[in-house]
Amino acid sequence: MSMVSPPGHRPIRAGGRRPNREEIQRIRRENNKAEKELRARQNAEGLNLPSKVAIPNRTCRYKTVEEEKRARQDATTEQIRVFRAKLPVLHPGQPCEETWQEVAKGSAEVVT
Repeated sequence: MSMVSPPGHRPIRAGGRRPNREEIQRIRRENNKAEKELRARQNAEGLNLPSKVAIPNRTCRYKTVEEEKRARQDATTEQIRVFRAKLPVLHPGQPCEETWQEVAKGSAEVVT
C-alpha cells in the first residue's frame, strides 16, 4: 500500500509519530513560503483581498455605564410591553383576582 496523502493534507508519517521540532519548523516555513507566493501572485493579478477585521478587545459594545443602563432599561420596557399584550387582562372582581388576593394574605392554599 502506498503512503500517499490526499491533496491538501499533510503527508502520512511512518509509524504515526508526531513531528519533532525541526519538522514542525520546516513545515511552517514551507507554508509561509507558499502563502507569500500566493499573495504575490494575487497582487500581480490585481486581486486585492480585504484584510481580516480584528475582533475588538472589549467585552461590551457600550461606551459608558449610563449607555448600557439605558439600553437595558429600554429592552426591559419593551419586554414588559410584549408580555402585557400577550397575557390575558385580569380585572378586579374576577375570581382569579380574588384568589390571588387570598394567596397574598396567606389565607388560601396554593395548589401546584
